[in-house]
Amino acid sequence: MSLAYIFPTNLEHAGLKIKFLGQLKALSKKYYVRSHYFNYLTSDNLIKKLCLYLWFEIKSCLFIMVSSRVYIRYNPKSIFTNCFSILFSIFKPIYLEHNSILSNELPFINRTIENQIHALFYWLFKYFPFSHVSVTKEIKNHLMSLGFKSDQIMYIQNGYLPPDKNEQFVNQSLIERVKSFQHSYQKLAIFVGNGYSWHGIQSLISITEQFPDLGFIIVGPYNINENHKNLMYTGKQSPETISQLYKMCFIGIGSLNFKSIQLTEACPLKTREYLANGLPILVNYKDCASDIPELSPYIFHLDLESPQTTMSIIMNQSFDHHNIQSLALSKLSWETLLADI
Repeated sequence: MSLAYIFPTNLEHAGLKIKFLGQLKALSKKYYVRSHYFNYLTSDNLIKKLCLYLWFEIKSCLFIMVSSRVYIRYNPKSIFTNCFSILFSIFKPIYLEHNSILSNELPFINRTIENQIHALFYWLFKYFPFSHVSVTKEIKNHLMSLGFKSDQIMYIQNGYLPPDKNEQFVNQSLIERVKSFQHSYQKLAIFVGNGYSWHGIQSLISITEQFPDLGFIIVGPYNINENHKNLMYTGKQSPETISQLYKMCFIGIGSLNFKSIQLTEACPLKTREYLANGLPILVNYKDCASDIPELSPYIFHLDLESPQTTMSIIMNQSFDHHNIQSLALSKLSWETLLADI
């Protein structure tokens, strides 16, 4: 049986590339998969992007027509793909994966027209026999509040498959700097991100000076002017380098400003990466990994108003990082999570 796996975004974002390859590998064990994604670079000129966008839409529509089943990561910008999926949902199983509450997110990043297109598609979707895949229970409840039928919504949180790594891309000079930095502190905590405002970097920086025995490492394209003795900013790094940094840390810090896009629950790929590298996670929202009983003990909630309580509990604990890694790789396996697709 064939399945079209349509991923309407490019793969420059390392986390999205890891998700695409992980889902693709899992689905390929059950189906003959025709996979497709936006194959452009952010640096490409507008004409090239437009041509590649049109080619993406044409190829996606062809895949929808000829495949027995279809799995699409919903994106309101893929207009023809969405329209074709509406038409063919009458004739074959089509799964739409919803990764965010876009009616909150798009106005926040000033994408008014895209939000209007999104509202139109959501109005149409609820009248057709799709299977909707919600990556959080909060998104599932949001869909139901809009009139989507509950028996058409599946809750499948994000999983994780470790990517292949090439050790030649490890930034050895940075690793040596971090080792030197590590000597000054009892333990190290790490935050890895891609520059989004809801990551809450300023909230993280504001609490660093309250914990002088804990070293903080921030990885990603952030403009940080503050100078705190126990804060090390590395800039953007390769996945191979980040993997080496995880080995020197004892906890991973998740996004701290999801409230800016009105989310109280999330399952970011980054926290799955932390867990899959043996790190417990520190968050100030409900991470969906806590729905998995075996992983719940390694998820700690941080109250930004009074972080001392949580941090003192964490600092006094020791973790079996190999056990956390083993549990995460098993429970967050894409093969396990996508078993019902």
